[in-house]
Amino acid sequence: MAEGAEAEARGKPRMGARMGTGHGSDQGTSVLSWIDNRRLAFPFLALVATLLILTGRSAGLADPDYYWHLATGRLIAETGALPSTDPFSWTFGGEPWVLHEWVFQLGLFTVWRTTGAVGVLMAVVLATASAFYIVHAAADRLAGRPLVSLLVTLACSGGMAMVATPRPHLVSILAFALLLSVFFGSKYHARCRPLLLAAPVMLVWVNAHGGFMIG
Repeated sequence: MAEGAEAEARGKPRMGARMGTGHGSDQGTSVLSWIDNRRLAFPFLALVATLLILTGRSAGLADPDYYWHLATGRLIAETGALPSTDPFSWTFGGEPWVLHEWVFQLGLFTVWRTTGAVGVLMAVVLATASAFYIVHAAADRLAGRPLVSLLVTLACSGGMAMVATPRPHLVSILAFALLLSVFFGSKYHARCRPLLLAAPVMLVWVNAHGGFMIG
């Protein structure tokens, strides 16, 4: 009986150790599952985009071209037509002007007139976060590892710090990410229906920024 009691006593610590190890493993698994939660990706990337702007990493509304684009959008809205000559320049006033970014400029003025400067900044955050998320989602579909895809997206987001401003190139960044995701889905996952987005995206893009040529 003494031998049985001794064996039982020796067995209890081992059981406790196993139980402790299992509890720690469960905690680690729960933390990883929380990080891997795909539903948290967009809010997290929106937070990153907001920090890029609020911490001064981006020029934001201090961008030198912001007010020129805003004034052009106002001119289009007030006249109901696209100007054919330059009404702003001192040295080139009245010279022919091909306005190839009018969709962005009209949209920018509409946002500013409706929601003010705060709304413009929110639109920049939304566009930047959407581009981040589309890239993350496309990488996740290819790799099947949301955490790795998120880390790669964050590593690449540093290059967006200087361009997260209310300027037409945001349309190029967002449209390029969207088309890349659509084409990847078609090539690697046989998702052909999203290809229908290509034509309307290009229609907007070609009238919003010269970067449409890479599309």
